[in-house]
Amino acid sequence: RDLDDQARQHGGAVYMLNGNHESLNICGDFRYVTPGAFVESALYAGLSEQDLRDWDLLARVRYAVYRPGGPMAVELSKNPTVLIINDTVFAHGGVLPVHVKYGVEKLNAEVCAWMRADQTLDGGKALPPFLAMGDSSSIMWNRTQSKERFPS
Repeated sequence: RDLDDQARQHGGAVYMLNGNHESLNICGDFRYVTPGAFVESALYAGLSEQDLRDWDLLARVRYAVYRPGGPMAVELSKNPTVLIINDTVFAHGGVLPVHVKYGVEKLNAEVCAWMRADQTLDGGKALPPFLAMGDSSSIMWNRTQSKERFPS
């Protein structure tokens, strides 16, 4: 957020989007997390350097920081999954007609509600929206627009 403040002082902006790696962390899937990122989470949570040798503890702490409703998930919930600026659409992945028909703002709101662990009307917790992150046609996982169309 500091980088955005700096950019705005000079007439620019920095926009952060939620993508598949953010959602993986919030789901507790840490297969793409580096050892250094585990350490950063532990230090953020206040663990001592001596605790940094306990990998099970580091994984539990990272989950506590990133789980729905955790401090990093709440921070990430401030970012959109899809951002429209003028006539340009930004997403980590790809936006399909089905997403637009469902509603980009609705999808953004549902992702944010899940990240914050908002309560639903029936007393449960908000679930991760399928259209945003459920399969290869979801916004976060769709790579349709990035496929090469020519032999390499």
